[in-house]
Amino acid sequence: MAKLPYGGIDLSSPLNPENNLRTEAVLAWLKLRAIQQAMENNQPIHPALQHWLGRAIESSNKDAGKLLRGLGLRRTKGAPSGFSDSERMKWAQRVLDKRNEGLPIEQSIREVQGEISNTGKSEPDRATLRRWVEELKWFLEEIRRETED
Repeated sequence: MAKLPYGGIDLSSPLNPENNLRTEAVLAWLKLRAIQQAMENNQPIHPALQHWLGRAIESSNKDAGKLLRGLGLRRTKGAPSGFSDSERMKWAQRVLDKRNEGLPIEQSIREVQGEISNTGKSEPDRATLRRWVEELKWFLEEIRRETED
């Protein structure tokens, strides 16, 4: 993986080539492991992880299948709405790419919002895009720690 000054990875290369898990499932298991470790060590759970888990639980309406789909552990039925974990990672990486080009964070976010809008999807607000960037940075840090062990 290429090291970038503001963090980031080449999303064209697989995250875990030795197994057949989808990127979303790999990301979900890493997030769940981080939550488990925080709980075992009596440490606070990262806010991005709290939001991710809470959103999945709330949208599941007590349906186990919906919960697993919300966590990214089961494929969605039909056409998914919104953004999948891999899409959020892709767009967060685009913000980091723009930062690496020397653009300020707000300009990077505005340009990526335009790129998203050009795909036909409604663009997320600035706070959401910032949260995606923070989630990606957290994910990359977890990958780095996993590879050091």
